[in-house]
Amino acid sequence: MKGNITIDTDGSDIEYDYAYELGEKETRDDPSTDTSIEITAAWMVLADKKNNMVIVDIIGILDLDVNYELIIETINEHIKEFHNNPPEDE
Repeated sequence: MKGNITIDTDGSDIEYDYAYELGEKETRDDPSTDTSIEITAAWMVLADKKNNMVIVDIIGILDLDVNYELIIETINEHIKEFHNNPPEDE
């Protein structure tokens, strides 16, 4: 499945696209598995050379100091909330 979420990352709003597979509950025959999450894009509004605001995928240039564990944890909480409280059909 796929989703997206905007997270304040080091003082900047970044919209993360992600793919995930829900974990499996433990059964008598198999142990449980965690939800797997892969960040596929990180979108940010930046100014180009002419000061036009453009949306750029910065996934390849995110600073190594970014706390990826916290981002994944935030996405995981978002997924849990979504699956516990799905939006109503309009």
